[in-house]
Amino acid sequence: MKETPILKTPRLLLRPFEKKDLFDVYEWTSSWEVTRYLWWYPNRDIHVTEKLLGNWIRKQRNYSWAVEKEGEVLGEVQIIKDLPGNGFELGMISKQKSWGHGYMKEAILHALDFCFTQAGYRFGYAESDERNVRSHALLEKLGFKKAGRKENVPIEKKGESINVLCFELSEEDFRKAYALYKLHFR
Repeated sequence: MKETPILKTPRLLLRPFEKKDLFDVYEWTSSWEVTRYLWWYPNRDIHVTEKLLGNWIRKQRNYSWAVEKEGEVLGEVQIIKDLPGNGFELGMISKQKSWGHGYMKEAILHALDFCFTQAGYRFGYAESDERNVRSHALLEKLGFKKAGRKENVPIEKKGESINVLCFELSEEDFRKAYALYKLHFR
């Protein structure tokens, strides 16, 4: 189990989840639009989200940050799992109302900086439903490069198969993206 550190960005606070985050988390876990390209259906009942959040708090996963702005949790940045060779898999999700403001890019860049400079990771990996062009654009802004495609991946919870795009991030490509971001916030 890894302890998620608190990170601060120019506009955001990245921190471990707390019980008080329930209604914010439910806002995105219950949204059809937000969960449209994910591997699970939206939560239809807040008690499902409450159980999920309780598990997140009790059984800390690799690193999982609540992305907070002015007391409101806008989304999550997560290191889903460790990969062989000192790699990690990135996951992200956010409230629809926060889309288009650069919050997730800012949050993820700071989380990635922690991963490369303090956590000892050497590369990143992410997957995304081929139809999720917003996710692909964000990953590419973060320095990720397309690395392949998986076809007809079964999504058991939804009873369908999808195509998945695979992305990889080298530390060098991350550093380039992070340098551009830092120029913006001077």
